[in-house]
Amino acid sequence: FLTHYLSPSDYGNVAMFQALNAIFSTVTIFGLRVPLLRMLSVSKTGRANYMTSVLCLAALTMLLAVFAAMLFDGYIRRTTHLSTLWIGLAIVSAGAGTIFQLFLTVYQADGKARSYGIWLNSSSFVNLLLSVALVAWFGLGWIGRALGIVLSICGAAGASLISLWRQNLVGVPVREDVQ
Repeated sequence: FLTHYLSPSDYGNVAMFQALNAIFSTVTIFGLRVPLLRMLSVSKTGRANYMTSVLCLAALTMLLAVFAAMLFDGYIRRTTHLSTLWIGLAIVSAGAGTIFQLFLTVYQADGKARSYGIWLNSSSFVNLLLSVALVAWFGLGWIGRALGIVLSICGAAGASLISLWRQNLVGVPVREDVQ
């Protein structure tokens, strides 16, 4: 559907944005899913402390991605032909995607395939709706498509954090020996 609204150049910009997002996602996830999955599968105690700690580590890796982007800003801009704003949005999107992936790991560890699928498909559906609306209705071209990606994953990350909080799976880490 979007092929009628996006030029080859627009597709190239979207592809560069998605490639940059994937590179930064590799940095922000930094191998956090596997240990989280292992811990959540093995133990039902201390989950909130562990999840909060993993989310804090994800925030630190996001800061690492920001630092790397600042360090290589000129090179990244020349290579991708994206502005510093879109490089920053790729980092935000990667960080939000990491939060969402860590959230989905809870459902994976608990064997809740239906909940996992509902959350994942809902995020994809919102991405589709936003992209179509921003590209077709508002005529934003590749910017609308990239913005649809950013807004949908940030919305999914926000909803994930709220859900984790409501399930008492995030909070201020408390050392168990101090309680």
